[in-house]
This record gives sequence, C-alpha cells and structure tokens, in this order.
Amino acid sequence: MANTDYTIEFTERDPADVLPASSAGQYRIFLDSTTGLLAAMDHLGVVVTIGGASSLAFTHNPVVLVGDSPYASTVRETVKVDPSGGAIQIDLPTAVGIAGQKIKVVNVTTDTTPITVLPNGIETINGGPSYILNTPNERVAVESDGTNWIVVG
Repeated sequence: MANTDYTIEFTERDPADVLPASSAGQYRIFLDSTTGLLAAMDHLGVVVTIGGASSLAFTHNPVVLVGDSPYASTVRETVKVDPSGGAIQIDLPTAVGIAGQKIKVVNVTTDTTPITVLPNGIETINGGPSYILNTPNERVAVESDGTNWIVVG
C-alpha cells in the first residue's frame, strides 16, 4: 500500500465574503482573516473556529496598539489595529517587486480615532499619499501593482 501526501492550501478570507455550505452536513473551510485561525461555515452561515489561538498550525497576528512603533507590515498579512488609545500609523512595505500581494488593515474596535495607512517612500495608494480609516470596524485591503498600492476591498 503506497502512502500519499496531500497538501491543502487555504485562502485567507473575511467571513463576510464566504458563502455558506451547499447543504446540511457540509462545511466551507477557510482561514479567517479577522482571527488568523482556521474556520468552518455551515449551510446556515454559522462560522466556527477550528482550533484556537494556541494552535500550533495556525497563529494570529497581535493587535497593533498606540505606542507600537509605526508598524511595518509584512507581505500577505492582516494588520489588526486598536486605535482607542490614539491615532496610529501603519507603514506598508514597498510595493516594488511584489505585484499581486495583498495587505488588509482592520480597525478591530468601534473607535473612530484615525488609522493612517502609508505607502513606502513616494509610492501611493490609489494615487494618493495615504489612506485613512476612521470608522468603527472599518477595513481596507490594498494590493501591490508592482509599483504602487491599489485599494481592492
């Protein structure tokens, strides 16, 4: 009997963007972008976490707080931000050479204190010098076009 190895790749998704499973007894499994954990959605749209924060296979990013240095996010990361202690600046990495890579910045609170997302150097976000989140639970996803950042969600 031959052994066969399988690799399954999960795409990081916002639960709001995941469709419920087709029927009872089925689940859609995805990497929850708001928690960084593996999750499953049933046919009724109910999301359950698989594992937890202590899971060795799936870890989540810490929440960025005021006092953290301007946060240089890494490629393909969800940056969770708590601006309740004051305005926060999130510095994006250079868009050059990483076309197609996405970064999501999420206000994880109901606070309206500004979160300023800044591109690297003279790069832009949708042609502008920055992108500001100032609405409760607001989020923005940006994608590198190889030169600058564009808002994709």
